[in-house]
Amino acid sequence: MVAFAQSDPGWGIEYSDETWFVWVPPQGIMNPEAGSGWAPSGHPPRNRSAREKGKVTTSAYLGLDIKENRIGWRYSSHTNRWETIEYLKERLAAHASRGRRRLLLIWDSASWHKARDVRDWIRAHNKKARAEGCGVILSPILTPVHAFWLNPVEAVIGHTKTEALPCRQFSAIEDQMASIDRYWLQRNLRRACVPTVETLIRHLH
Repeated sequence: MVAFAQSDPGWGIEYSDETWFVWVPPQGIMNPEAGSGWAPSGHPPRNRSAREKGKVTTSAYLGLDIKENRIGWRYSSHTNRWETIEYLKERLAAHASRGRRRLLLIWDSASWHKARDVRDWIRAHNKKARAEGCGVILSPILTPVHAFWLNPVEAVIGHTKTEALPCRQFSAIEDQMASIDRYWLQRNLRRACVPTVETLIRHLH
């Protein structure tokens, strides 16, 4: 399926996943895990910031467009079926703006990916797109459980956390998100391969 989509300019291919960013305040320490910092014996260092999701932790939906090597993202306070649907709407709109007719979306089997509301929304969207003859048809594919190496967006997430955040502290979580935004934008500027008009015309003829 991926090979077929690669050969058809009307298809988009996107790998998707979610991650979380914990805000470390100026009075905190960079790595809260035991054995990863200096402290008296028997008293491992702990991050002073709370880890309560939705307060000092921000979720991020991340997609990697394989054909253009471009990433797209959406921040949210939670990761659930409703936020997933909003993320899908944004990704479909992005691929529609590039003239694509179908999007092959590859992600893992997280509960919010397989949720009934998400599957119902995808069916309704595809039915409407076919009936009206416009819009991008969505074809989701689930990767096997624990096969994270099959999803290249995992590497993007790993690089982000090792390149954009280490040894840095931020006065507010918004400043941390701005730093991550800059890293992803610069990554797209360096590595994205946007097809030229001439290339698209050759495919059409």
